Amino acid sequence: MHGSAEARVELESLVPALEVIASGGGVDAVEAAYVLGGAEMNVLDSDVRALAWFERAGDHAGALRTRGFLAQHGRDGGAPDLVRAAQLYERAAVLGDVVAELNIGLCYLDGSGVSLDAATALRWLEAAAEHGKANARGYAARACELLGDQAAAARDFVHAARWYFRMLVHGRADGIHAIHGFVAELTDAEVLHAAELAGDRSLGTTALSAWRGSGG
Repeated sequence: MHGSAEARVELESLVPALEVIASGGGVDAVEAAYVLGGAEMNVLDSDVRALAWFERAGDHAGALRTRGFLAQHGRDGGAPDLVRAAQLYERAAVLGDVVAELNIGLCYLDGSGVSLDAATALRWLEAAAEHGKANARGYAARACELLGDQAAAARDFVHAARWYFRMLVHGRADGIHAIHGFVAELTDAEVLHAAELAGDRSLGTTALSAWRGSGG
């Protein structure tokens, strides 16, 4: 049981009024349906009724994201459906739901319900980080690392350095060690260009000072 007895009683007393609002039209009806879904799921302990309300909420970003959660964990009446979950998370993310931005970013980062795509993962994870999800930065750094590894394997060292520098922007210093492994393949101008692509030219200047004794 998710909710306390007191919370259940209070919510149950509010349900009839919310149902009246939800049966109407417009924004208030959508919001009431979302609230009722949350109440059923988190306090009244009925995922089935919650899903029905979330579906009535239509394109409400929070309702879409929560439907994605229910699908991912097999709580929508069937087995876990990672493809369906990813679809719902992405729809919610497009509508600006920050939790959904994080969730769909992780789907692309892990290949969960979608093809693994580090670049798309990074786009969503950086959006989530910019919108206040601090824990998205660590995952964004991981996406940068994957992109850097892919570029390095293809001997595209400028773009490898770009993504490793971007790891620094997200708080992971080990990217600089990865660059050091192939910095001899790069001119100073290429190092600085890679840092610019990562969003901070000063990272390249600092790295060059450490590696070559000059700011390039």
